[in-house]
Amino acid sequence: MQTALAHSRPAFLLPESTLHQYFIELLNLAGIEPGGKQPWDLQLNAFNVPERVFAEGSIGLGESYMDGDWKNAD
Repeated sequence: MQTALAHSRPAFLLPESTLHQYFIELLNLAGIEPGGKQPWDLQLNAFNVPERVFAEGSIGLGESYMDGDWKNAD
């Protein structure tokens, strides 16, 4: 199943894995677009963000932010 964002997926989320696809679908349900231009959209700088979030939960999300792996859109 392709999401509406498949055409604009950031390069570091390729190749598509099931985990990365699921991560994007969850973000889409919350109205968040990886690489989008809205202030709440995530700008991902590392490939391993989905793995950290699913493995470590909110701690992994926060630590990946502190490590500079993602930020909000400017």
